[in-house]
Amino acid sequence: MKDESFHVVFQANYRLIFHAVLLRTNNRELAEDICQQTFLKYLEYREVVKTGAERGWLLAVAKNLLTDDFRKKKLRLIDHTQIEESETEYCYEVDMAKEVSRKDFLRQILTELEEKNQDWYDAVYEVCMLNLPMADVAAQKNISIDLLRARLCRGRQFLKQRFGEEYQELK
Repeated sequence: MKDESFHVVFQANYRLIFHAVLLRTNNRELAEDICQQTFLKYLEYREVVKTGAERGWLLAVAKNLLTDDFRKKKLRLIDHTQIEESETEYCYEVDMAKEVSRKDFLRQILTELEEKNQDWYDAVYEVCMLNLPMADVAAQKNISIDLLRARLCRGRQFLKQRFGEEYQELK
């Protein structure tokens, strides 16, 4: 019974977790590693994860594992830059600063959207951020594609009204 429930959770969430990590890393091997570690953690802690809350728990674990991996790599990068400084490393740091700023803004708008309406947030995050097909998202949420489109439209309208030009630049 336990193996069967794990299989159900795995089948329902693997693509979402994989795409979420792949979107942030643009590294297929790392995304696969993080997914594997995430589901191993779930296997270890599934007794304490509430039924129906698996998706959020898995996303949180994947995010934490990715953060840990980033910190390890950042520490190695800092050591490397202390040994040898070059213009390319400086350019890389400037690009990284822009990317961090962009991601902070993205995190801010997604947080505000989530606080405004969870359904809008889910639609925008899964379709726009994770690039999951609308048909898959609608089927997983057990809603029509038209309802999903309406949620996307409302979420985007909220972001456009709330953040104006900054939101347009993000697109």
